[in-house]
Amino acid sequence: LAREKKLADRAFLDQKPEVVPLRDLPLDDDSDFVAMEQERRQLLEKDPRRNAREIAALEESMNARAQELAREKKLADRAFLDQKPEVVPLRDVPLDDDSDFVAMEQERRQLLEKDPRRNAREIAALEESMNARAQELAREKKLADRAFLDQKPEVVPLRDVPLDDDSDFVAMEQERRQLLEKDPRRNRREIAALEESMNARAQELAREKKLADRAFLDQKPEVVPLRDVPLDDDSDFVAMEQERRQLLEKDPRRNAREIAALEESMNARAQELAREKKLADRAFLDQKPEVVPLRDVPLDDDSDFVAMEQERRQLLEKDPRRNARE
Repeated sequence: LAREKKLADRAFLDQKPEVVPLRDLPLDDDSDFVAMEQERRQLLEKDPRRNAREIAALEESMNARAQELAREKKLADRAFLDQKPEVVPLRDVPLDDDSDFVAMEQERRQLLEKDPRRNAREIAALEESMNARAQELAREKKLADRAFLDQKPEVVPLRDVPLDDDSDFVAMEQERRQLLEKDPRRNRREIAALEESMNARAQELAREKKLADRAFLDQKPEVVPLRDVPLDDDSDFVAMEQERRQLLEKDPRRNAREIAALEESMNARAQELAREKKLADRAFLDQKPEVVPLRDVPLDDDSDFVAMEQERRQLLEKDPRRNARE
């Protein structure tokens, strides 16, 4: 009877604060809550109408306290979870909005209440599934949070750029998340500046990855520095590079032959593109010096010519107008 009365007295409370069933909260163990509940009971007994304001204020405070206790319990109940799935702080993962996760959490809670030892296997299986689901939700949130980023920096798919391993990027991402939570309008300038910096960092990381991924290529095809060969603008090369990346991700050993064949084709394509660039870069030269076709002149074997060609290329890249005289 006492239990029934207590439940009836607490009917005004949110029955699922922080998605935690009210019956699972240790309200009776919280001295602050118990004191407010007792005071409310006395006010109701004396004169509900006259004490209406005080009662309403108490009920608001009791609901707030129940929310706090629910939050504390939820955090304690989730301590077994990876606290940074996909480098996203667990508190930022929308677990409470996911019906699958909430259902598993509720089932785990019930098994723990009934018999933790007897239900150990089921509990362990649930915890594994809950961690997996948290990872999925964190991944989805991360992708959504990064939608403003260039999705192909340096023609590298963003998912292949090791953003999560870069402490600078992760720190900026966390700062942006906090600014968005606090006040998106007031913080819009800081957020915009962070987004610009994050995009720039993603570009740097993509460039580093691209260079590392291309280390197997001839670094001077046709004596043209590889960085000057327009590989990123060639759809054939980019397609092969993407296919190679996918084969490496899936199984490098099993796909060794396909990878080796692709690398050979990529090197051949880089040679072709370097040759085309070299011819285009040399279009200003007399194409028949001393009536000898330019292609037959051993320019690539002459260190002086190659050095001048490289210097010219650098001056063109920096500022063609300013460097016109040189």
